[in-house]
Amino acid sequence: MTKSVVDSKLTASGGFAAFAEFCLQLKKYDLGPDIRGRTNIKKFLRQGIKIAKRPYKQGTYTKQEIVALRSQYPATSAVILASKLKRSLISVQRQLRILGIGRRKPKNWTTSQLQQLRTNYKTTAIWELANNLDKTPSEIKRKAALMALKK
Repeated sequence: MTKSVVDSKLTASGGFAAFAEFCLQLKKYDLGPDIRGRTNIKKFLRQGIKIAKRPYKQGTYTKQEIVALRSQYPATSAVILASKLKRSLISVQRQLRILGIGRRKPKNWTTSQLQQLRTNYKTTAIWELANNLDKTPSEIKRKAALMALKK
């Protein structure tokens, strides 16, 4: 292995000890030379990736994990749940979205709110309607689209 490759591995992996351990794990693999007689660096790195442990679990969620998400999420943040389940934060957030679990409970529209939306949508700014109706601007836009209202 060339010195530049070693130097880049030292900085990328976090120091000499980590690199040395990585090399010791790879010694059991046959990394023979490529067609031109050079050390096959790509094969070296590819097999190194296979050995490297992933910090998080991967794959489908078990029933126990889903029960934990359903029971603990509104009270416990997604960050804490991710660390408890040993999953990435993005994975936990995606699973919560798939399960339809959210912090905010949807508020139903009253008839007076719908009437106010119908009468004021063309002339009033969306953010003003959102403040007056106690809704978010995206909820106003979504409802207006469902009601076929146009500006």
